[in-house]
Amino acid sequence: MIVFGHHPPNNWVESNIHPYLNWTAQINFLEDCIKLSKNLENVFIILRYKTLDWLNNQYFKNTLNKMSNCENIIISKSYEESFYSYKLCANADLVIAKYTSIADECLSKEIPVLFHEYT
Repeated sequence: MIVFGHHPPNNWVESNIHPYLNWTAQINFLEDCIKLSKNLENVFIILRYKTLDWLNNQYFKNTLNKMSNCENIIISKSYEESFYSYKLCANADLVIAKYTSIADECLSKEIPVLFHEYT
């Protein structure tokens, strides 16, 4: 399962004006992914983002620590290979995504997609 999230802004003030990019929405999204990983057996979940700058933000530390204790969920950090997100999608049984164009592209290739909508 591939999960595409939105990367939150680096500062809280900028984050706070975006209902789907704010830090609270990001925590909610990550917590939902953690719950999903704990409730589904025989599933491996790969989270993919456009950027990973937010991983260094202390606000997300506790949630990221929870995630690191889950055996079947990781955050993809492979950015050297071009079009790697498409490779992940091509091998996915299901894509869960915040609204993003890659989700539309998956649908056009008949890859099942569920949209995660926090707002």
